Amino acid sequence: MKIIVDNFDPPIENAYAFSEKRPQVSLIVYHRTLDLITLRLASFILVLSDFWRYYIAKIYHLKLRKILVCPNGALIRLIPYNPPKLKGSFTVLYAGSALKVKDIDNLINALASLKEKGLLINLHIAGAQKMGISNWVNIDSYDWPTFVNNCLRASDICVIPYPPSRMAFYHSLPAKLFDYMAAGKPIISTNLYEVSRIITAFNCGLIAKDWKGFAFYIEKLYRNRELARKLGYNGRKAAEKLFDYELLAEKLLKRLINAFKVESL
Repeated sequence: MKIIVDNFDPPIENAYAFSEKRPQVSLIVYHRTLDLITLRLASFILVLSDFWRYYIAKIYHLKLRKILVCPNGALIRLIPYNPPKLKGSFTVLYAGSALKVKDIDNLINALASLKEKGLLINLHIAGAQKMGISNWVNIDSYDWPTFVNNCLRASDICVIPYPPSRMAFYHSLPAKLFDYMAAGKPIISTNLYEVSRIITAFNCGLIAKDWKGFAFYIEKLYRNRELARKLGYNGRKAAEKLFDYELLAEKLLKRLINAFKVESL
């Protein structure tokens, strides 16, 4: 029997990222112990990036050969390519829950400042409401097909506003990134390591160093719709070629088969 464990959302690191206060020591000890037992028993462990591969190996004293990198991707055939509008109002989409720890308040303030300048900008948050939200912000939760066909398709740009100061966010590789790319939407993100690496490599968005820069980039794409379309097109092409879940699944299966063969020698 082989045990394959995905460690895409490390519980302790996520607890630090999503908590306003430092997590309780008892919670940390419990999850570290549970992780240690689970990961030691696993035949193979799946992580999202090389950072997590080396980090998990170091923290839990594991052999690197049992940890495989399997990045997130997108269901390309189910996400239609729909580039940003060339004129008219501009819809900004954030896919995720509205949490202060995710800097959603800063995102709303940045867009509010642009609305005050007269820009026709809308903000749509596709996720649960966990904090007070201005009444001009559209927010709701959807199942994935409805999200794709209604929210994602109707958006002009998509954003990832997470604070880089929290390790789990800084090294996150969220699935939303690849959904954004697959839909042909330009992406504006804070300076997150893994997200920035993808956006820079494929020239499919812009990376803001602070919230002033974030607002500046939104306005830049609002006024330069051709640039927005070009960045979105680049993302779609990259998603089709490298981040299609069907292709990633085939690659993972081959890697697991090879790893099983090596282990049995």
